[in-house]
This record gives sequence, C-alpha cells and structure tokens, in this order.
Amino acid sequence: MRLLALPFLPLALLAALSAQDDPAKALKSKDVSARLAALESLSKEKNAKNEKLVVGALKDDDWEVAEKAAFVLETVGTAASVPELVELALEAPIARVRATAAHAAAMLGAEGAAEMHSKKSGGKEGWRALEALAVVTSTKDANYELKQLEKLAENAKDDRARAFAAAAAVGATSAEKGELFVKLATSAHAQVACAALEAAAKRPSAARIEPLAEVLLR
Repeated sequence: MRLLALPFLPLALLAALSAQDDPAKALKSKDVSARLAALESLSKEKNAKNEKLVVGALKDDDWEVAEKAAFVLETVGTAASVPELVELALEAPIARVRATAAHAAAMLGAEGAAEMHSKKSGGKEGWRALEALAVVTSTKDANYELKQLEKLAENAKDDRARAFAAAAAVGATSAEKGELFVKLATSAHAQVACAALEAAAKRPSAARIEPLAEVLLR
C-alpha cells in the first residue's frame, strides 16, 4: 500500500503549489483537493478579488468546497457577501454546510442576515430559514427585530420550525428579559422547551439564573 501511495505524493504537492500560484485557476480544477487548497491560499489575504473568488466557490458542487468557502469568507469577506451566504444557509442539502454559512453570515452582518432569513421563515420550507436564524442569533449579539418568532414557536405546524423559532427567539432576546425564555422553556411542546434551554446554554449569562430557577421550580 505504501508503494502505491508514493506516486501520488508529488501530485498533491503540485496541486498545493498550483493553488498558491494561481488560485483562480485552481478553483476550476476537477480535483477537489486543488480547489480546497486554492481556498486556503485565498484565506491568507483579505481583498475584493479574493472575496469574489471565494463567493463563487459557495456554489461548488462538492459540499466540502462549499463549506470551506463559507468558512474562509469569515476571514476575507464583507457584508456584501451576506446574501450569498444566506442563500447557501437556506439551500445546502447538508446541515453542517448550512450551519457554517449561517455562522459566517452572522459574523459579517448579523442584522442583515437575520432580516433575510426572517423573510423566508414562512411556508413549507420555512424551518430552514429558522434553523439558520437560530445560528445567527446564537453567534452574535445584535439589534434583532424578530417579533414573529414567539408566535412561530407556538403555532407553526412543523415541529422543526417551532423548535428553531424558539432557539432563535431566545438567542435574539436580551438575557435580562427573562419572560420570553421562561415561557418558551416551559412550553407544552417538548421540542420547543428543549430548544429554548439549549439556546440559553449557548449564551450563558448571570442574568438568566433567576429565570432558569423559575423554570426548574415549575
């Protein structure tokens, strides 16, 4: 097996070197490792050219490349990349890719990303937007205007939508405002209560001690 692996070593090195010399060309390679190496190379410097190339890689057919592009955008991207990240967070078939895209969007422009996801939260596939919204609100503090989340957590027909709405609502609400947290964490819907508690655990705060005690005593 060692003898078989040796001839491929120079090819891997060549792919890495090619990615460093011309990442734009390497991103068009049929070799996934070359495309991943190109993205790693682009992550070293933040400029408009690199951002554009990385944004283009979000549409790569290989999920690893698309996820790597979303991850790299946290370093080289700007708020201008948020719409493309939101699109990936909504449409990627793999949950970890959606989560990485939503996280990157939050880091580059949380309020804008939240607003875009909120507009997509209705309908049959609204749970995907709420899933991304939960990631956004748990990632970064911002001035979120998401008043409909409580209603969705209570009334959405899809169990996933209710749970993600609850998580997003807790993440978007200041820890000092414990009423909503208590209401969601004591919901008759188990998935809503669990999601609210998990969201609070992701953003620990001394201000939540009293509301949490109230939940435990009920």
